[in-house]
Amino acid sequence: MVKSFVQVDQGLAIAPFSSHIADTLHNGPRHMPSVPRPRILVVDDSSTILNTTKRFLEPAYEVVCSDDGFRSLAVIQQLQPDLLLLDVMLPRLDGYQICMTLRNNPLFEHMPIIFLTGKDGPFDKARGRLVGGSDYLVKPFENIALLDVVRRHLRS
Repeated sequence: MVKSFVQVDQGLAIAPFSSHIADTLHNGPRHMPSVPRPRILVVDDSSTILNTTKRFLEPAYEVVCSDDGFRSLAVIQQLQPDLLLLDVMLPRLDGYQICMTLRNNPLFEHMPIIFLTGKDGPFDKARGRLVGGSDYLVKPFENIALLDVVRRHLRS
């Protein structure tokens, strides 16, 4: 701890400050620490969905994208996202298989998994729930519906 002089009401007072605080008082803040944003991984083989979803959610969330089902497993393991937005129809490994794999891993058994898909039949929705999906959003979806489902699952 470095003692620094701080001017108080026309006089000097000696107060214990760290050198970083003293430097910040003298020179202004260099970098304000940011609050960590929840991390969302979007897995979809459509660059349009990836780009629009990322652009829409990025102000409030850290968004990472993957366009391949098989590679997304490594990304999930490495990043450990707070929420997964997952397409059903993916190259090499479909969304249902990814969801089942994650639900069998203690690290990810409680992570919200939201299916984003064009498959809107009752069988598809039932299968999504059977493999452990938290929610199901049918493409094309409105941005407000996406934001609503993300907020709902990140709160719980």
